[in-house]
Amino acid sequence: MNPTDKELERLGESMKELSIPEQLTHSVQLGIEKGKREKRRQRFKKSYRPLLAVAVFLLFVSFAVRISPAFADTVSHIPGLAPFVDYIRGDQSVEDAFSNHYGTPLNLSETKGNTTVTLKQMVADEHRMVIFYTIQSSVSDKKIELDTAPHLYNSHKKVIEGTVEYNFPESKKKEAIHYQELDVNFPENVTDDLTDTLVLKLKVHDQTYLFDLPIDLKKIQAAKKVYKLNQTVSIKNQKMTVNKVTLYPTGVAVDVSYDPTNAMQITDLEDLRLVDENGKSYASIKNGVSAFGIPEDGHQVLFLDSNYFTTPQSLHLKLTKVRAIDKKDKDVVVNLKTKKLIQAPADHLLTLQNAGEGRAVFELKRTKEDNPNRDYQIFDSNFTDASGKSFRIKTTEVSEKADNDPSTEQIELHLPKKSFKEPVTFHIIDYPTRLHGNVDIKIK
Repeated sequence: MNPTDKELERLGESMKELSIPEQLTHSVQLGIEKGKREKRRQRFKKSYRPLLAVAVFLLFVSFAVRISPAFADTVSHIPGLAPFVDYIRGDQSVEDAFSNHYGTPLNLSETKGNTTVTLKQMVADEHRMVIFYTIQSSVSDKKIELDTAPHLYNSHKKVIEGTVEYNFPESKKKEAIHYQELDVNFPENVTDDLTDTLVLKLKVHDQTYLFDLPIDLKKIQAAKKVYKLNQTVSIKNQKMTVNKVTLYPTGVAVDVSYDPTNAMQITDLEDLRLVDENGKSYASIKNGVSAFGIPEDGHQVLFLDSNYFTTPQSLHLKLTKVRAIDKKDKDVVVNLKTKKLIQAPADHLLTLQNAGEGRAVFELKRTKEDNPNRDYQIFDSNFTDASGKSFRIKTTEVSEKADNDPSTEQIELHLPKKSFKEPVTFHIIDYPTRLHGNVDIKIK
């Protein structure tokens, strides 16, 4: 299994753990299962999966985030963009791109049977491609959504590699028209595969829709600012090297390597951000894929909101807090038959509450810094038994204790009903303990 496979599995599991409105649960599970089916029909070509071989599914939830007056003015001058404001809201990079006239109008439409798909607007660079589109049907009893993950090809019919997010309708209402977003994240080496025209393939109601997307290669290739740093820093003696920072219109890519001799496994650079001379911060993106790679593989590219369209006098990369776990504490060993916890992190934040056929229930004490609605996954989606055989956790449920104690949560792992050689080992991939320090790297 390559690193990108691991990312997908963990992201899928993380989505299962998210605290989301009950009415959206079906859409999440449906989306994840669609992604799994699509994955089995594709073969990987490189370290990154072919684009949309597996999809990451974007749920649309309206947050109370204000749009800037400048962007509100922009929306009023871009035909067809207004209905998509709720998707753009909170995505500072895309908002800035449109405000600075970086968007591309598409207005491409195709009708098959009773269904019309129309691509309205696009923002694209070497980092991301974001497309806003509508699906309209004259048949009111048909659900309006993509049948499978989209595909993207260049003019030589080669599949473009990367990851994609797309949304399901936010409600079960069978409305005549749905406004939707497609968010593609490209790997760093995508430039060689891009051509002046890319072909987007969508499937709706068992019909295939093909669209030729105009790509201004010179514009895209010029739209980045690269700062090579190669600076090694540490927090509590845990070393990492910031290799480079690349600014794109749609986001910032921070390339980081982790020292394999570290005693602790850094799992997340929690408050990594760019800061300009006025103190304005550009932190981890709120919409979309937040990173390529996983820390335990030694290398990661993290994505932040972009300040590409600003011209700060100074710019610093700052970090004061990381999540980390001692490498010797990463395995949690349980005998399911005897319901005995054999090995767990030494800090006793994680304890076993119950175990048996098809389940293991843990209690996790939250630290003061942990948000009750944490958005990271504790356990890997696979576990092993004593023979070394690997199994997949079916689902993970996270809830507060029955007494509604906000300082403690319950994690219930639903396991396949198979015969395991005891004991079994669950692998921790993220954990609520933090290390604090003061990393400050001058970018310019």
